[in-house]
Amino acid sequence: MADIISSYTPGQLLSTLAATSISDDLKLLHSRVRISLPTDIRARSPAYLTLAELTEILSYKLAIGVNRPFLKGMLKKNSDASVRAVSTRAFAVAGLDGVDTRWEDLKSALDIIFELTGVGPALGTLVFSLLYPKGVPFFSDETAVELLKPTGGRHGLKYSVKEYKLMWDELGALVEKINARGEEGSGRVGRGDVERAIWTLVRHSAVDVEGESQGAKATKSAKRKAKDEDEPIEAPPKVAKRTRSSRKT
Repeated sequence: MADIISSYTPGQLLSTLAATSISDDLKLLHSRVRISLPTDIRARSPAYLTLAELTEILSYKLAIGVNRPFLKGMLKKNSDASVRAVSTRAFAVAGLDGVDTRWEDLKSALDIIFELTGVGPALGTLVFSLLYPKGVPFFSDETAVELLKPTGGRHGLKYSVKEYKLMWDELGALVEKINARGEEGSGRVGRGDVERAIWTLVRHSAVDVEGESQGAKATKSAKRKAKDEDEPIEAPPKVAKRTRSSRKT
């Protein structure tokens, strides 16, 4: 997938994101967590999260990844007041918006949100990726496995900040390649955009009832939207079906 993504122009990558399909059982939660919740948070001055909202984000994470229900119990050890206070400080860190998010700024914000019980690199990066979707990538299993290729696949991931930084650097290299192919004034993509594109292609490579993979459909749509750009888009390969694990993230 990374090889395919690296050949994209910014327009082709954004077309892939626009073609993402969400399963019916996830549409309501996806709309709430990805669309309406970030809008609600940004409308507050200062911005903050409630415990209920953080639990919603965790529910979304568990729904799209490996279900580890014990994590909800860990989150409940936090009070609503502590979640509001810690998230207010974390969201006050400057420099996270846009495509040029700096690692130093994100690391500062993550260190604050990690003060909450049950919030590690995976959940913490998901929180910031919702508010800053262009520049902050979610530490997803799919993207980490694709870029880091750990022994044992997902089971070899340690879900550490060090590992996330390696993924961050790999995404940065892809961002440079993709943006270098863009025409002047065509816009640029960030690490968050690239992470979601990889996630989309990996997750939607499973064959649907019509015998065509969702990844292939996304690629075809990207081809149609970017047909004026001469670079062809290669169809993504199939990936192995995900299995469940009790590993903590």
